Amino acid sequence: MNPSGRIQTLDALRGAALLGILLMNIAWFGLPEKTVEDLGIRGEYSGWNFICWWVVEVFFHGSMRGMFSMLFGASALLILEKFAADGDGGTSAEFYFRRLLVLFLFGLLNAYILLWPGDILYTYALAGMFIFPLHRLSPQRMFLVAGIIMTLFSLKRSWQQQGPVRLKEAADVAIAAGSKASAEQRSDIDAWKSFEMKQTLVHKRAEAEAQTSCTLGDFSTLFFFNAGVVYFLETEYTYDFFFLDAFSFMLIGMALFRLGVLSGKKSRQFYLLLSIAGFAIGLPIYHHAASIKLECNFNPYLIALQEPIQLEQFGRLGLTLGYIGLLNLLFQLPFVSRLGALLSPVGRLAFTNYLMQSIICGLIFSGFAFGMFNKLQRFELFYVVAVVWLFQLVFSHVWTSFYKTGPFEWLWRSAANWRWQKFERQ
Repeated sequence: MNPSGRIQTLDALRGAALLGILLMNIAWFGLPEKTVEDLGIRGEYSGWNFICWWVVEVFFHGSMRGMFSMLFGASALLILEKFAADGDGGTSAEFYFRRLLVLFLFGLLNAYILLWPGDILYTYALAGMFIFPLHRLSPQRMFLVAGIIMTLFSLKRSWQQQGPVRLKEAADVAIAAGSKASAEQRSDIDAWKSFEMKQTLVHKRAEAEAQTSCTLGDFSTLFFFNAGVVYFLETEYTYDFFFLDAFSFMLIGMALFRLGVLSGKKSRQFYLLLSIAGFAIGLPIYHHAASIKLECNFNPYLIALQEPIQLEQFGRLGLTLGYIGLLNLLFQLPFVSRLGALLSPVGRLAFTNYLMQSIICGLIFSGFAFGMFNKLQRFELFYVVAVVWLFQLVFSHVWTSFYKTGPFEWLWRSAANWRWQKFERQ
């Protein structure tokens, strides 16, 4: 822990996760949803576009968000335990929930005004409220609760993924009934035909073109298009996926922090074994999932036939733990120990840097600014990532050489305390 009371390893891990999240998000910033999800839209089955898709899909898929969620849980526990050590539990609860309510509002700002529908702050605020009653549990019980949630969640996702299979079976029964088919059965036939039509490249390309047209329009056009997407993501999809995902990973993060794993207190041998075990679980799961997507040409019906059990959550947990082990190991090795010092300022300004990514990418890709949406190849988007990374590394080091907190951290803290805070200099 440095003199300011911060744990440098936590900051360094947070910095790595924050930069890594842009690897996942950049395609969603710069390409239509259907283009991101289906290589057939642009015929990206070879070359650098395919390599970039494959590397992200197999080696990074969701792992940086998983690490960010774990670190959010660790930070929440750190705040609550600090208040507990000061003997002011009532104030800790009040401040903790007020802090999350402000984060909730920032999430809405990021999604609706900064036009980033992939915002995670909204979900973190909700999940953070629900982990509060569990923060006094032992690490073992935290792992148990998280494991139960992840198992039930995976079963639920498996059942949902089989939706197209059930729809096809119902349509086949209706077709076999012929003229005797009921109104409900005829509806099943129509639903299956509609599903099949939506899987054609013609339809997907039309959707991609429609999204491109809206994104390259003026602010109001993009705002109203984006609002519909955000409404779905922050209502149905949040409670269907994001909430349980974030909640379980936050719990695991709290447990790992209690055990000293996230703060770099374990041995090199421990982190080496954690990294090997994590990657041994995560990489095969994601390699298998990516291979099935390619084999099935990204058709969800065919994918469901090939993959009846959804193991994504456990694969993501494995990858996340693998990177946590690898990064902590690197931080402890003499010849790369400065990696932690390089990433730490980015993590100290994680909130500012996260919102900054929305602002920068919004200006690059939106029609009311530079209008580069759907104009770059998939691999070219990673040039943007490199430039943003370099900017955020330089900005974070310069800013933290003068101030202890970032501008958005200062605003968050001021709102949570109901009064303007002073900018603390180093």
